[in-house]
Amino acid sequence: MVPLALVAPGDRRLQLQLDRDDPESRVTINAKLEQGVRYQLRLDNEIVRLVEDQR
Repeated sequence: MVPLALVAPGDRRLQLQLDRDDPESRVTINAKLEQGVRYQLRLDNEIVRLVEDQR
């Protein structure tokens, strides 16, 4: 679980490990983050996506 992470805006590479006991579950997301925008992780059909948080 990733409750909150503060990341500077710009082109970023985010690496996540989906299962703490399985190093093979690591995924990488390349994203251009904008200042003042909140994002959330979403799992769609086994694919992790970073999307804008609409709250």
